[in-house]
Amino acid sequence: LNELAAQGIHNLEWLPHGVDAEAFHPRHRSDGWRRAHRLEHKTVVLFAGRLVWEKDLRTLVDAWTILRTRHRDAALVLAGDGPARAELGALLPDALFLGHLSGEDLTTAFASSEIFLFPSTTETFGNVILEAMASGVAPVCADAGGAADLIEHGTTGRLFRPRDAEDCAHQTS
Repeated sequence: LNELAAQGIHNLEWLPHGVDAEAFHPRHRSDGWRRAHRLEHKTVVLFAGRLVWEKDLRTLVDAWTILRTRHRDAALVLAGDGPARAELGALLPDALFLGHLSGEDLTTAFASSEIFLFPSTTETFGNVILEAMASGVAPVCADAGGAADLIEHGTTGRLFRPRDAEDCAHQTS
């Protein structure tokens, strides 16, 4: 950082983690992927992460209940697996569950979405937020934990009040 600052480059911040900006990039957007999942004319709202209730998935469920009545053209896609999968399937019958993804499957899912919705208040950093940003996808996250440090509300994404489904839906709209 000091070397860059000495060269006149300012507004720098050290991030102890990062993402592969070649792998997570907007060029991996795939119309074929969207067609294969019947998402061609949809606004894709993606959640990526382990499916555990500790990630405030109840907020996601409640916010989606609100969003789907306001935005018929939106589709909820979940990339990940975990112990909450079966119950989430029952609560979100219209959602697309992709299961655990990695590599090109994951980078394509990110880049082929419009919004990354992440309600977790327990993340200490939130690498998935950086993966969304690197993929050209707007993050909408709880204003807590790592997200609060990574997102400048209204500039690099949107933040909503933690565990507030109505505010989450509003910020996602």
